[in-house]
Amino acid sequence: MSTSIWAEPVKNLKDYVVRIETPNGHGTGFVVPTPAGDTTRCIVTAWHVIDHASEWNEPIRINHLSSKKCVFLRSDQRRINPAKGRDQALIHFSASELPFPEVKLSFSETDTHYVEGVEVGWLGYPAVAPATQCFFCGHISAYIEDTEEYFVDGVAINGVSGGPAFIQGENEKPIIIGLVTEYHPNFATGKALPGISVVRSINPLIKHYEEQQKIQEQRKLKEAEVSDIPAKLPAQAEGTAQPCS
Repeated sequence: MSTSIWAEPVKNLKDYVVRIETPNGHGTGFVVPTPAGDTTRCIVTAWHVIDHASEWNEPIRINHLSSKKCVFLRSDQRRINPAKGRDQALIHFSASELPFPEVKLSFSETDTHYVEGVEVGWLGYPAVAPATQCFFCGHISAYIEDTEEYFVDGVAINGVSGGPAFIQGENEKPIIIGLVTEYHPNFATGKALPGISVVRSINPLIKHYEEQQKIQEQRKLKEAEVSDIPAKLPAQAEGTAQPCS
């Protein structure tokens, strides 16, 4: 039986991936696991997938097709942190009924990038098959340092934007290196010819998210410490002498 080096990483990653639906279309995203016991969820996606819905307070549906469950989010049921210049965004919401994996994903190290020739895979829900999670792969053609993005010789069909791009790490575990943001077709001859996909590094976004998680954890600890201290001492009876130590 023939196998692929990508089969196991895809299997390990697919349950983290969601389809994000808005009144104007759909895209892809993936969940960043939160601390144990925390029912808040955080989805990473491309900003252009949800920009109109965010700015016009339109609903967003997070569809976890792996479990055949979804959650419908009104504008007051979510919090969105956009990084518009990087075409990236975080969607925060509370939905414990979505059975996301609890194992933390691995991300490429900050301030590092991969070189030309490295093979990259990505997952998403293309417009030609919106109900089917599909796998794609290609090789890094170039890394653009100024914008922290990769040019990859593979196709990114509409609907795949926001999907995780990854390499294969040790023990066949996926390592996320970024997310798919766009596709540049080649119009050199006047017709659309095969072009390149763009994968943008999400290290700054994940770093920001993790820092915010630490701040929230520290805040919770401080609140717990304060709650252990009585607001004021019990009232003493007037004229009653108290023992001195």
